[in-house]
Amino acid sequence: MAAKRKRIPRYSKVQINGHEYYKTDIEDADGKRVILYGKNREEVYDKEMAALEQIDNDTFRRTSPTVAEYCEKWLLLYKSIFRADKESHVIDTNPTIYLEAKGGDVPQEERQALTDEQAERLLDAIRGLCLFPAYQGLKIGIIR
Repeated sequence: MAAKRKRIPRYSKVQINGHEYYKTDIEDADGKRVILYGKNREEVYDKEMAALEQIDNDTFRRTSPTVAEYCEKWLLLYKSIFRADKESHVIDTNPTIYLEAKGGDVPQEERQALTDEQAERLLDAIRGLCLFPAYQGLKIGIIR
């Protein structure tokens, strides 16, 4: 009985530095496009199958969350805590109201710089402490 032949799809050809390659693209677990190249169709097919298997293994066998997933869970937890505190009148305003998991700009209040007198009082207060780098930053005006 003859061995079953695998059916290799047709791939597009591309010329790179005078050499002809076959190419295809796949989408990884994060939704990003990955381009695969090979000298012949069989090589591209094998690379594609290996990459798809690796993507399946990575997504289904992940034992720990990614940093993004971890941050989203913590953000949701903090938002629910602050929302409950606001409803219980423990705090007046919810500081997480504008935060979203996708990120973005948070509206900031207008802030005023310290007056010369306030800056001098602050410098006097920290002068004896072991905060030399911060003291120097305040002194030369880097930190405000």
